[in-house]
Amino acid sequence: IFGCKGGRVKYYKHAIRETEPGVEYTNFVAEGYRSVLNGEYYEVSLPSGDVTTIAELRAAITAGGTVVLGGDIDVGTAVSVNNTVTVDLNGYTLSAPSDTAGDGIFMVVSGGNLTIKDSKGSGTVNGVGNNNWNMVVWAKGGNVIIEGGTFTNVGATDDKGGTHFDVIYSSGGGNVEIKGGTFEGQTPKWTLNLKDDSDGKFVVKGATKFW
Repeated sequence: IFGCKGGRVKYYKHAIRETEPGVEYTNFVAEGYRSVLNGEYYEVSLPSGDVTTIAELRAAITAGGTVVLGGDIDVGTAVSVNNTVTVDLNGYTLSAPSDTAGDGIFMVVSGGNLTIKDSKGSGTVNGVGNNNWNMVVWAKGGNVIIEGGTFTNVGATDDKGGTHFDVIYSSGGGNVEIKGGTFEGQTPKWTLNLKDDSDGKFVVKGATKFW
């Protein structure tokens, strides 16, 4: 049985569906529908291809292209990006509550081009961890485009008085372009932070909320 997610099958006769003489019948079934073969029902459920584990996420980031989340993921420590990739939060959350390094959920280094979007509208990147920085995204010489999602470190604490937590940080010539999204900082004046004497820049074209 072939599961079909889309498209059209032309010149296919259901009444004559042998692929080769002596080979069992072949049938095309739309996802979610059933086919009967020798009196037994077969329901088609195709894998989504969305990533649901940190291992899958890191592998997909390394491969590049577009990565779609299929569930909430604890990334453990920062996911480094050194190539071109788009991450669709797809309504899910990325976090690292036990992270002691504090390099962000994403760290985009030189040569990296990361676009973050959220096709469902409820996706979140939460930088609160077990460290003194609680950064969400670090453009460490790379380029970041944010089109959607909520980026937060609200609830962050440290051992230095809790006065400085960056949500989006740029250093080493990193560039950040914000086209959309919501940005919630535990220390609002540090929601966006460009390192002094850095060649990078922030360009803000649109966002739902900054605080």
